[in-house]
Amino acid sequence: MGVDGLWKILVPASDARSFQELVLMEGFGQNSHNGGQLYRIGVDASIWMSQCANAFRSGAANGGPRADLLALFYKLARLLRAPVQVIFVFDGPERASMKRGHKVCTKPHVLTADLQWLLECFGFSWYTACAEAEAELAYLNRFGHIDAVLSEDVDALIFGAKRVIRADGNDDLDNVKLYDAEVIHCHKEVSLSHGDMVFIAVLRGGDYDNEIGLPGCGITTAHRLCKYGLGNELLHAAQTLSRSDLDAFLITWREDLRAVLQNDPDGYLGQQCGGIARAVSDKFPDPDVVCAYAMPLTSWSNGALGPDLPPAGQLNLAKLANLCEQSFSWGTPSGIIKKFSNLIWEGACLRMLCEASVNIPPQSSTADEIFSPNSITRIFTCKPVPGRAQYLNRYCVKLSTLPLVTASLSGISNTRRTVQSSSSSMADPVLNNGVSSTSTAVNSREWVLAPVLERVLPEMVDSFLHPKPKRKRKPKDVEPPQFAMKLHRLHRPARSPPRPTVIPSPVQDTGSTSASAIIDLTNVTDTEDSDDSVIDLT
Repeated sequence: MGVDGLWKILVPASDARSFQELVLMEGFGQNSHNGGQLYRIGVDASIWMSQCANAFRSGAANGGPRADLLALFYKLARLLRAPVQVIFVFDGPERASMKRGHKVCTKPHVLTADLQWLLECFGFSWYTACAEAEAELAYLNRFGHIDAVLSEDVDALIFGAKRVIRADGNDDLDNVKLYDAEVIHCHKEVSLSHGDMVFIAVLRGGDYDNEIGLPGCGITTAHRLCKYGLGNELLHAAQTLSRSDLDAFLITWREDLRAVLQNDPDGYLGQQCGGIARAVSDKFPDPDVVCAYAMPLTSWSNGALGPDLPPAGQLNLAKLANLCEQSFSWGTPSGIIKKFSNLIWEGACLRMLCEASVNIPPQSSTADEIFSPNSITRIFTCKPVPGRAQYLNRYCVKLSTLPLVTASLSGISNTRRTVQSSSSSMADPVLNNGVSSTSTAVNSREWVLAPVLERVLPEMVDSFLHPKPKRKRKPKDVEPPQFAMKLHRLHRPARSPPRPTVIPSPVQDTGSTSASAIIDLTNVTDTEDSDDSVIDLT
């Protein structure tokens, strides 16, 4: 795919950055060139479908019957959690039927319909190009319809794209490399223009060359040859001359190429390459190959004004839940809500905030009925990223997910045919009306990028960062335990005197009280043998 070795030549001019940091600085930064709007990227759909098809072949046993579609679901869910506006471009019917000398199937990929349906569910726009999607994306970037091309194919730069984002690893959007055409041209070590990259593609051979390019010419020699300016001359001629005039131009240009390889007049090559000079045939380069790179077939060809770009869509949770129900092994109501809470809620919250940052809607008093910035009710904490830009800081917020759960469950038709295991005889706890017998949580904690939340809800962020001082309570006079115990002992009441013991005397029962039965308290005497007092009744 592309030109072998060209990525290695361009690495010194690349800018290794975090994808989140890139799109935030370009889309939400104060000095962004697009006026603070969402960062717009274009994606070649054929690359995604090829990657997911390969994942299906290598790991179908772990991914279920639709492992390829599940891989696309995960990739789109990851892209949903980034503050970007995405447009996917599919290869058209007039794409090249031969690549590198092999016949290519021009029919749509087997995953085309599935991916297009998934894109509509996630709210990403798409359209079909007339020919190659990479060339269409390059021209979208050149004419300012998108800010960058997200691609693994170096052909986007050869077609004239201004900015290309390439992920370091498979599906790794945390670490990407940004290739800027102006930086590539001005970099001292690289110093390649658009014409130079077309020249390298012709010398090394690419997707549109049935041969191997110029035999014996490696990537280092091709890079050094660009310093003689032959690539810029070739690109200018291909873009301005007719086909007959281009054939006449190539005769002179071919002689100049042989002379440079044979003599190396300015010493750029470091040696004389006579063998490569003799390999330059009278049919090199093929004019069709040169025009395929210099003037690719796009929506702007033949004086056209470009494509009618589709508007940005909306996240449709009902359709997405229905697709998951019919396609994936976890497509039960409770399984869908659990998967969405892990993968979709954060992206849905970010998408809602991004839309509000462009045109903030009026505050609604019925915040529980719709999903809006009012669904965020509290900020729990802030998570700064050490050693990175402040754009990557995140806030952990309390999000009311009841509208999201209700919308998702509305798309579940309960027509899925499932085989119930013997170990699980209980019905699914999530009901159709959004009420759960196991108390499905309607509030969740989600992480939100700091620049997005600070723009949409500045008052909430300010109150979190600068909380009002709490009212100090008057401390209670609490005595220390040891001191309180000693004080208790000091103030303990005196011991009460012993109770007297009454010794009755035999009195005749005459029916009335005798005067001798009256106790005389003045005759109370203490005995020495007992602590009790004895009352003498005689």
